[in-house]
Amino acid sequence: MNDKEIRNDNNTKSQTVYLIVSQDNMCFEKKVRVSDVAKVHCSSLDIENKVKSICIYEFREDSDKDEKIMMPVTALIKKVHEKYPQIEINSLGESEFIIDRGVPKKNNRLWNFVKAAFICLIVFSGSAFTIMTFNEDVSVGSVFELLYKLFDSENLKKYHLLEISYSFGIGTGIMMFFNHFSINKAMKDPTPLQIEIRKYENDMNNALLSEAGREGRMQDD
Repeated sequence: MNDKEIRNDNNTKSQTVYLIVSQDNMCFEKKVRVSDVAKVHCSSLDIENKVKSICIYEFREDSDKDEKIMMPVTALIKKVHEKYPQIEINSLGESEFIIDRGVPKKNNRLWNFVKAAFICLIVFSGSAFTIMTFNEDVSVGSVFELLYKLFDSENLKKYHLLEISYSFGIGTGIMMFFNHFSINKAMKDPTPLQIEIRKYENDMNNALLSEAGREGRMQDD
């Protein structure tokens, strides 16, 4: 061991690194580093930067789909100790975490405009239907009768097209509401919908980690 290695060994021997690991982490790069899943703090800025740059997992080169990798914090600590065995690590965050591989997508302004227009149409139609139902004392059947008369279409009434669309719409709306969507709107107080989605995400993350541990799919190394 040369003088430089001995000096580096002495500098890292008494250092303590604090990790605050997040439960769910999005990563767009092939190599996942400590800084992608945790906040790192150390009294030595040099050691802190070195720990942040340590690679803890590497996705396949040919992978072009979204992936979820579940890992325990012990695997992360093991990776750090492989590089710097003298460092003392204090983990203050989650005991298990998820690496969510995201594939960058091109921003299509036309497609975004079409999606926004479609959502506006759904909101407008739903609001109009809600107001009409309220005015009819929450009688959906009466609202359908009024709509049939408004459009003056006996064929729609004969085949119960509105009733069938209403039934499929409720099922589709429920499935979309409880699906996993990302909300990036910045606001001080979360809306009730955002709160319910966050609860669902936490339950989903816990279920993924539980199933991975039960089936032995945890990435220990």
